[in-house]
Amino acid sequence: MPRHIRNPAPAPRPSRRTVLGLAATGLVAAGCGGGGGGPGMAASWWGDPGLNDALDDAVGAFREAGAGRPRVHSEFLPWDGYWDKLATRTAGGDTPDLMMQAATYLPEYVGRGALRPLDPYLGDALRLDDVDASARSTGGYRGRTYAVVAATNALTVIADRGLLRGVTGRDLPDDRAWTWDDLEELAGEVHRASDGEVFGLQDGGGDLMAFQLFVRQRGRELFDEEDRLAFPVDWLAEWLALWQRLRERGAAPPPDMTAESVNMLAQSPMVRGRAAMTFAWTQDIGSHASLREAEYAALLPPGPSRSAPGEPRPGLWINAASLWSVAAETRHADVAVELVDFLVNDPAAEELLGTRLGTPPRADARARAREGADPVTRVSLDYMDLVAAYSTPLPRVWPLGFTELRSEFNRYNQDVGFGLRSPEAAADAYYDYAAGVVGA
Repeated sequence: MPRHIRNPAPAPRPSRRTVLGLAATGLVAAGCGGGGGGPGMAASWWGDPGLNDALDDAVGAFREAGAGRPRVHSEFLPWDGYWDKLATRTAGGDTPDLMMQAATYLPEYVGRGALRPLDPYLGDALRLDDVDASARSTGGYRGRTYAVVAATNALTVIADRGLLRGVTGRDLPDDRAWTWDDLEELAGEVHRASDGEVFGLQDGGGDLMAFQLFVRQRGRELFDEEDRLAFPVDWLAEWLALWQRLRERGAAPPPDMTAESVNMLAQSPMVRGRAAMTFAWTQDIGSHASLREAEYAALLPPGPSRSAPGEPRPGLWINAASLWSVAAETRHADVAVELVDFLVNDPAAEELLGTRLGTPPRADARARAREGADPVTRVSLDYMDLVAAYSTPLPRVWPLGFTELRSEFNRYNQDVGFGLRSPEAAADAYYDYAAGVVGA
């Protein structure tokens, strides 16, 4: 069974009490009209009980809106358990008719022959015309469409606006024009102005998604269509050297502080008030706000050069927080596709789901969600409108082995931080390692 790791952009994690309850009871089933089991169509997704209830309500509304539609039995798990369960079901020939997918695992399930190509349905039973242009191709792999975006997010620089203002005496930078040099200078200024008490920027050198942004800004991708590395190793050395320079000047935290907070958001320098900015996903804004009250802002990432207002920000893309896929061998293909279309496009589903899945992938849905949103959610919604206007689509999803590559990327950045390797040596070693993983 493949080894799974945490998604770069998962749905909000359930509470500790919820996780313990799920672990004690096993898979939680909550089917429309009285629970799972029996004849009908199976649907599976990850999330917390609140999201599950909303999705169940939406699925129920779908069934009520069409005479003769089969009963839908739904099941959900937290992120970590979901993939183990889905892998087991797929291996046993029991793939759910409708399932939530992630771009990181899409090639794996396509390779197993578990997913139905959706191309014959596009434009008719499955409408994507109103979905953000940069997100429409997210579920494509090797020339065919195997998934449709359910919710979106994007890379951003989360800034603690009050902390920045209090330390430096000035407001946010012009994020529609700033550069990596501007970011480095601002981060250093924060550290100097705070007498070393605050770091300007959390260490993002080990974030493979941030490095992908860096690569795309220079006109390349991490991988080509043959799953080979498509960027020069010198670019990785330059990236690792940038973050080592930030650490050395105090603009980013020392490596031991960063290592202590890996996968522990509550211990991160920004949540502790020790850093003013961090690279993150839009959904992480709410997570930060739940742990520390502050005036958070979402900034477009810096670019390689200053850009004029209205120009795309090089490298930025709309990411799929989650996707919907249909099982290859389902007996309910047409109905499952109709359900996907309903969840993506129907006003009734939109009202029931709100932003529980993540940011809606349609501008009109975001506008309606904004009307009743809290200030933190509104920051994410407004930012995704900017991303829709300033981004360029990804040409492909990740290759097999990508989750392993992402997990290991942070280790090589830490090696540089702790002085175990030079940026050049770490870049060479990771490049060789990555080539072996995706080439295996």
